[in-house]
Amino acid sequence: MIFSRTPMLKAFALMILALALFFSSPLMADDNAEQQLPPTVTSMAKQPLAHVGGGTYHKYGFSVYRASLWAPEGQYDPNKTFALELRYVRSVSQETLIETVVDNIREQKVADDQTLDKWQAILQSTLPSVEDGDVLIGVANPGKTATLFFNGKEITQITDPKFSQAFFSIWLGDTANESLRNKLLAVNP
Repeated sequence: MIFSRTPMLKAFALMILALALFFSSPLMADDNAEQQLPPTVTSMAKQPLAHVGGGTYHKYGFSVYRASLWAPEGQYDPNKTFALELRYVRSVSQETLIETVVDNIREQKVADDQTLDKWQAILQSTLPSVEDGDVLIGVANPGKTATLFFNGKEITQITDPKFSQAFFSIWLGDTANESLRNKLLAVNP
């Protein structure tokens, strides 16, 4: 009886291994995916941007988006133009998206309530709900403006340098998720 089960157990083990490799390979690859930015984004940057780093943001154990940072020569400098790309793998309502952005900015303690209300109104008029596969990209020109793109199309310009800095600090600042920030910046903790 033991001998008749052995081929079946081997086949079952191989099937489990094959499934594990199939489902894990995209998860391993997403942190290092070096896709190209859309032409509308690269033309806004006015200089070639190369992939710096990337990682997946998780909330309550679920993947929400894959983030990638792009900068000149693949070297992030907060004083030079850069792009932050968020590829969503989960649907998020507009309300939740905006609430999360505003809460993250509030944690930075860089603006009073009146300013946060103003920034929230800007976000409500521009940020959409996102679905699995949607891509939000922000191009920052530090000290000047930022441009936000949704699925390759420009959706708004942030003309307030303080708002722009606070927005990108969600991922790159002191209050950012440390693990994701380190992956974006290609820093080994």
